[in-house]
Amino acid sequence: KIVNRINNLNVVFLKYCNDEIRDDEEIVLRLATINCEEFEYASERIKNDERIKNDRNFILELIEKNPNIIRVLNAKFKNDKEIVLKAIEFDPGVTQCISDRLKDDEEVMFLASTYGYCLEHASERLKNNEEFVMKIFDYLYEEKCNWNEENYDSFHSVYTLLYMGEKLKSNSKFMLSLVEKYGNWLPILEYIDKNINNYKQIAKE
Repeated sequence: KIVNRINNLNVVFLKYCNDEIRDDEEIVLRLATINCEEFEYASERIKNDERIKNDRNFILELIEKNPNIIRVLNAKFKNDKEIVLKAIEFDPGVTQCISDRLKDDEEVMFLASTYGYCLEHASERLKNNEEFVMKIFDYLYEEKCNWNEENYDSFHSVYTLLYMGEKLKSNSKFMLSLVEKYGNWLPILEYIDKNINNYKQIAKE
């Protein structure tokens, strides 16, 4: 019950616990999914547990229960595409802590970036990739139409505008195509580079 109640507390709980609690694997792992700093205060036995360090099947089981556990895992698991994709299915925000290699992986980052705020964690290459970014907008618009709700996914779409690459925001051809496709849906002019070529034409569209 104590573990369940600390979710909203801004405190590293294990820092103030005795050695017995720090050596309780169930408590440590549950706390670590709430705040990855908790793992710093786990017992050495738990930190060096062979399953946590090397057992992929065990890690996949943990991910299904608590995807945020990836934040405290060995770096090799943050670079494991299967494990990362599984975690993203439950919590796209884990892309913040995955390897740079997977932040540049189109499959991984597309899955996460359909939640627009996660595009912030993508590589600069992907943020400035016309096809990749347009694919995200296409997906979000299709979802909006499928749900037949005017504001569906508007939050994610606005964040996609915010976090897409600066080169794209300055790319008049891309921005014009975005306006032509989704100008009635997206507040594009709020995020476009005002010094862009053909800005007046884009604004008029």
